[in-house]
Amino acid sequence: MAAAEAGGDDARCVRLSAERAQALLADVDTLLFDCDGVLWRGETAVPGAPEALKALRARGKRLGFITNNSSKTRQAYAEKLRRLGFGGPAGSGAGLEVFGTAYCTALYLRQRLAGAPAPKAYVLGGEALKAELEAVGVACVGVGPEPLQGEGPRAWLDAPLEPDVRAVVVGFDPHFSYMKLTKAVRYLQQPGCLLVGTNMDNRLPLENGRFIAGTGCLVRAVEMASQRQADIIGKPSRFIFDCVSQEYGINPERTVMVGDRLDTDILLGVTCGLKTILTLTGVSTLGDVKSNQESDCMSKKTVVPDFYVDSIADFLPALQGSTDCNMPPGEDQALPWGLGSCWPAAAAAAGTGHCRGCGWGASWLCSQPSQATAADAPSDSPEPQCAPAQPNCPGGRGPERGDHQGDSSSEQSQLGSAVRRAEWPRLLPTPRAPGLLPPPDGGTRPRDPAAAGEHLRGPRVSQPQPAH
Repeated sequence: MAAAEAGGDDARCVRLSAERAQALLADVDTLLFDCDGVLWRGETAVPGAPEALKALRARGKRLGFITNNSSKTRQAYAEKLRRLGFGGPAGSGAGLEVFGTAYCTALYLRQRLAGAPAPKAYVLGGEALKAELEAVGVACVGVGPEPLQGEGPRAWLDAPLEPDVRAVVVGFDPHFSYMKLTKAVRYLQQPGCLLVGTNMDNRLPLENGRFIAGTGCLVRAVEMASQRQADIIGKPSRFIFDCVSQEYGINPERTVMVGDRLDTDILLGVTCGLKTILTLTGVSTLGDVKSNQESDCMSKKTVVPDFYVDSIADFLPALQGSTDCNMPPGEDQALPWGLGSCWPAAAAAAGTGHCRGCGWGASWLCSQPSQATAADAPSDSPEPQCAPAQPNCPGGRGPERGDHQGDSSSEQSQLGSAVRRAEWPRLLPTPRAPGLLPPPDGGTRPRDPAAAGEHLRGPRVSQPQPAH
């Protein structure tokens, strides 16, 4: 028990009882929520979720919503939150709590294309992504259907291109086509053209166990065809959290990430030094947590939440009681395979008030000395083995891509995508200036980057490959 209370790996992921929730909420200011599978399924709110969020607002907690969905603007998400009963600001302040990949991609391009005359992007995405980009002054071409032009490859390559396209942006695009892929590759052969992906989600779960292909499938197609690597904006990339932190002034040690996916939400929280809660109303299951907990691969073993709940309605008993309770959590309510009590709850009860993770001192996940090479295998496949880091890669962090080979439908398909984006060149943004945001990095941050005089780091720049 002493080892468990000390915060070892075996102490993680216990049910968030009312007592533990009271202790946790007394120690946090901000709660960040994923949306799909956490707050709602389709157009139906998760039972009890609106009441839980209203109660959190009433207790003075600051709420933020982080979604990889690029098919809606911030304002559209804010309207949905209000329509389903979650509340939130209206009028000119609508959407300020929402951080979607369409909005954050726009912030990134505003930063990267600053100074370019009339910047323009070729967008494989929808109207929402276009609207967010144009709101920051980036003109968009390519949105909507684009059938093949001509009878064969020669005609496809002769199709006219728009001048001055500085970036190819890949989001969720139901009109994705071979013609669009061909044009994207041609733009990316031009010097200095950026390749940006909104997220790497390979599947979009629907109701009744069905799913459709996600944005990650489209990003990988463009990467493969162009022999380029995309700069990824959404979870689990640190950039999207830095967007929130820049606007909210978040203290990671007093922030909780609540999500339904281990490979995006929980991985983001672990990477950024946040407390983490897995809700079982969406994609990941306790079986997936157990698989990670028992894995011999350190990259997978790290992606385990601090707590789990059946749904975020489980907050309600704690919110209906006293939020000043610092009594010990009592008997452990561990996962079925016998994990002990969770350190954050014990720490809160003891009054230490420190996060289990290393906060701003957290290193990027791929600084582990080994990484999985088959985490995309189906759940009934043999346990993936860890491969040692390759010495010929920057920082000795393993293969540059870091992709896990195999069936990309697995829960852990995002691990490689997060790991492979660890090396980023520095940008020099002005701290707290709107739109000048520090994307994910591979190094250790001081707890107060400004006090340490550290320049905020920018994402790795994709270099064009010579045409063959």
